[in-house]
Amino acid sequence: MQCHICDSEQTFLLDDSFQVYGCKICTHEFSALPPERQETYGPEYFRETHRKWFEHPNLPLFRKINEAVERLAVHGSGSLSFLDIGCGQGDLLRDMKRAGSRAKLSGIDLVRNTDEGTTYYQGDFVSFPFPEQFDAVSGLMVIEHIGDPHGFTRKISSVLKPKGVVIMNTVNASGFLYALARVLRSLQVRGPFERLYDKHHLEHYKTRSLRTLFEREGYEVISHRTHNFPLGALDVPEGNKLLALIYRAGIACIFFLTSRGGGVHQTLIARKKA
Repeated sequence: MQCHICDSEQTFLLDDSFQVYGCKICTHEFSALPPERQETYGPEYFRETHRKWFEHPNLPLFRKINEAVERLAVHGSGSLSFLDIGCGQGDLLRDMKRAGSRAKLSGIDLVRNTDEGTTYYQGDFVSFPFPEQFDAVSGLMVIEHIGDPHGFTRKISSVLKPKGVVIMNTVNASGFLYALARVLRSLQVRGPFERLYDKHHLEHYKTRSLRTLFEREGYEVISHRTHNFPLGALDVPEGNKLLALIYRAGIACIFFLTSRGGGVHQTLIARKKA
């Protein structure tokens, strides 16, 4: 099995039931699931499957993205254009608009969105024929769903202007929570591992593998940090209030311990070199 990031053949099977492989060279982990076992995507994704995630958006992350885009506006000239890939229900774009963003705001997703003053495209980002290029693009919890990381990144390059900036937020499989889940799995406690490595994600990015991907595609990394998300956005076990309370308390402790490093998410900001 060839690594999806560095193309190395030095990979190993990490978990048979989820077909998770690891790379000995760039440390990336990925799932080789057939299409029929992969997660489907539709309106129920927002209303049911990950309802809490969309009810509790990561506002601190939204603010940092808006600040990064505004810095481009300060140092650039003329109009500034911004695209949010996999924009979902448009939460980031609405927050940027409320914050007074000077950028021309656009988003694309498989579901339809409408907001006055924001341009929404409906379709698959990878195959969509965009009529323009953008100064900056973002992808929040999107890239881990894509089984062809290099193809996805090259599509980003095609819609970015020269020296354009990409802001990519995804899982951090090198963080403490993932490491703990792997240890518990080795002790035959599979629950945490199965929640993190579920069919929901095809690519499980370490900090090293995410950086390697963008550097191999011709980007200069500007900043790269790990962090957590709002606790309220956590998907907890349904139907058992005590189990849900224990689960939430455990994750809260881990978030506290990793608040200064090793968080469950990571965000990379990189500039296209040409």
